[in-house]
Amino acid sequence: METYKSTRGIRPETDERSEAQVGHSIADLLRELREETVTLARQEVALAKTEMKEKAGKLGRNVAYLAVGGLIAYAGLIFLLFAGMRGLTFGLVAGGMNPETALWLSPLIIGLVVLLIGVALAMKAKNAMARESLVPEKTIQSLKEETSWTRAKLKEA
Repeated sequence: METYKSTRGIRPETDERSEAQVGHSIADLLRELREETVTLARQEVALAKTEMKEKAGKLGRNVAYLAVGGLIAYAGLIFLLFAGMRGLTFGLVAGGMNPETALWLSPLIIGLVVLLIGVALAMKAKNAMARESLVPEKTIQSLKEETSWTRAKLKEA
């Protein structure tokens, strides 16, 4: 006759292995999650640096183009303004104005016109630079996605 051995209080071997395996796999999953989170954080920092370099380079190029273009246009404008001033002076004198009055009135008229054009161009450049965002938008979006991913992984664990 076979003797019946009571297993009360003793867990079967298969249960002990499966709990050890489950415990081990949860620890592995948490370790893997930590490593992946660290890797993702490093990649996000690298992405932010790259994006900021791109934006700074683009802004720097545009500022350089604006400065060089402004200087070249300024040199050409000086010559045009002298010619315009002389032409306006001759026109005012030919129209019957006193030559002494025409000598100060023509530069005043030309100066006001140039001032208005300069203000309009400066406002345009200011508005264009204000529209350019320096915020690393791609990085922010990626961080939001990473946070959602991390939360989902933690819920799974």
